[in-house]
Amino acid sequence: MLRSWLILFLCASFCSCIRDNKIDTVEKSLIWPLKKGNTWVYRGISGYADGGSNDTTSLVLEADSSMYVDGNEFMSLKGDYEHWYRSAKAEVWMSNTDGSQVRPIARNTGSSVVISEETGTFNYFMGAATFTGTLTRTTDPSIIAIRDYICTSTIEEYKNESGTVVQKRIVYYSSNKGPICFKYYCNRESPGSGDIYQALVYTIEDITLL
Repeated sequence: MLRSWLILFLCASFCSCIRDNKIDTVEKSLIWPLKKGNTWVYRGISGYADGGSNDTTSLVLEADSSMYVDGNEFMSLKGDYEHWYRSAKAEVWMSNTDGSQVRPIARNTGSSVVISEETGTFNYFMGAATFTGTLTRTTDPSIIAIRDYICTSTIEEYKNESGTVVQKRIVYYSSNKGPICFKYYCNRESPGSGDIYQALVYTIEDITLL
């Protein structure tokens, strides 16, 4: 009888540990660990329509201050003062500077897809031209290794009023490490053209997590 109770106790304890570990894993599976002082340093490479490329200015993102939107903390990043970001469990949200527009931008759930569509006037990331169009954002559950980091990605496509993709950005995330690589596609020689190419790439060089 004592042996039976002991077996039941051990089984219950084992199941409890599994449950606790699962909860702990979910809680800690941050896509982007946003904490003041955390820093990401990227090497930049600029690309051209003829397929050539050359080194360009590196990108440094550092979480340096926070604001609260509906009771949730969003962090600003040196190097990107146009947006604020929040990371919790396996999701990332982005907000504009006054907190009036909050949207999900990434979800690390394997087969799940996050889609965010907006219509408005957007700035090209290259040059001063602007256009009116639609942004579509999806999460790609495919797994890719970048510098030994296992990544999934989000894809943003900007379409003009005729439905032509004129700009694209792919961001590769690694769980608990943040964005590992940014790839930008456009046509710098002919802004607004659907003949886009990989114009800029930032790939991680160093990560400092406090």
